[in-house]
Amino acid sequence: MEEARRRYSIDANNRYLYDLIEEKSSFLKKHKDVFLLALVLGYNNDKRESLKKKENILFHTGLFDDDSSKAIYNSIKIIAGSKSIDEQILIEEYANGGIKILEKYIDISLNKFLEDEFINAVIEEISSRSLS
Repeated sequence: MEEARRRYSIDANNRYLYDLIEEKSSFLKKHKDVFLLALVLGYNNDKRESLKKKENILFHTGLFDDDSSKAIYNSIKIIAGSKSIDEQILIEEYANGGIKILEKYIDISLNKFLEDEFINAVIEEISSRSLS
């Protein structure tokens, strides 16, 4: 399929996570933002999860426009080629794994994305990597 027309899916069972994070976050304001963060988290933690019920939400066009997301995309293309796996499947599975990581920072009872806790965890992770 031509890249510009390609659509990426999320697991429909996790749609509420995307919606809640988008609604409650001060910096993740579109599904694209949440998807890319989930993709990076899944990729960085080597966490892939198959999608049980696919829901198309994003077009390829515009998704990987900035340098950092292009770097992730190109890395996944290389991995996909070396493992003979469709890059779209890898992208969707890494994003699905990453949304599970983000889920730890959602308090369903308060209908809240625990953004400060998430940011602190990221800072702590980066600090621990730079010290090792």
